[in-house]
Amino acid sequence: HIVRAKIQNQALAVEDATVRQRLEILAERVGYADRTNCEASAARIYWPTMVGNPNFRRERDGPPPNLFLNYGYTVLRAAVARALCAAGLNCAFGIHHSNRNAGFCLADDLMEPSVTPLGLTLRPSNSTARDSQSSTRGPKPTSLGCCIS
Repeated sequence: HIVRAKIQNQALAVEDATVRQRLEILAERVGYADRTNCEASAARIYWPTMVGNPNFRRERDGPPPNLFLNYGYTVLRAAVARALCAAGLNCAFGIHHSNRNAGFCLADDLMEPSVTPLGLTLRPSNSTARDSQSSTRGPKPTSLGCCIS
């Protein structure tokens, strides 16, 4: 299952043992077509943990770091779609994703387990605005409010 692999990868990515266990339980509960919506439940646990903000919501037009994540999704989606086309596969026909207006449903399906590394690039910023203004050298927090490693 693609959704199960995605949630398992999320569980492997988090450092907090309690959060990891919650994600592992959700991964085990994924059934056919994820009718119990375990993927969304896992996202509500995973993304706030990775961003370091318990109120963070992953939304397409949401506040930072959503724009960074959107960019990462776009790059990953393009790479997967390119590989699928090079292999002679039609990206319009997906396994779970189906949208008449989206021509990359298969790429969207197959990239799901690979989205986890985007969360690994997010680190809560330890710098304050005062610290970033006190020196003209050294790393500064990004406009996303996090540091990119």
